[in-house]
Amino acid sequence: MTDQQSEDRGNDPIFSSTGPPAPPGFEPVTDPNAHSDQEHRIMGETEEQRGATLYFIIGGTIVLLLFIALTAFLYLLGNDDQSALERLRDIAVIYIVFLSSMIVLLLAAATIAFVFLTLQLRDKALPAMDELTRTLKQVRGTTEFMSEEAVKPVIQAAGKAAQVGAAFRVFRNASKRRW
Repeated sequence: MTDQQSEDRGNDPIFSSTGPPAPPGFEPVTDPNAHSDQEHRIMGETEEQRGATLYFIIGGTIVLLLFIALTAFLYLLGNDDQSALERLRDIAVIYIVFLSSMIVLLLAAATIAFVFLTLQLRDKALPAMDELTRTLKQVRGTTEFMSEEAVKPVIQAAGKAAQVGAAFRVFRNASKRRW
């Protein structure tokens, strides 16, 4: 490792440590072309990643500002005879109703998607499964037939060999008794 790389790692929060230096051969493997600054770590390495991250940051900021503006607007709509706690309670009720409505809509969408998926499976997957079952039964029948037909000659040959062997033993034993 060069002195320049050691200096760069000392300034880099990823590689800086309070412990002893790593023994030779156990240094972390790094890409020398990689950028070690904070912006590249947060925003991403490619232009597409940076664009997506930027959209999320801007979108989150806009949603947060809209939330704050809506809360302030609703707070100012309250009567002058209401306390601040009553106004905040009313705003919280409004947000709870809004979020509950959103949850109901999301659950309805998930139910519709599940029903659609079930119908797609019934229309397309079940016929394919029936065909697969028929194919497997046909393969099983063919396998059983082939095993029976392939084994039958071997069994017959073994039976004939056993008969011939038994016949030779009988003749041998009979010839031993005659002598």
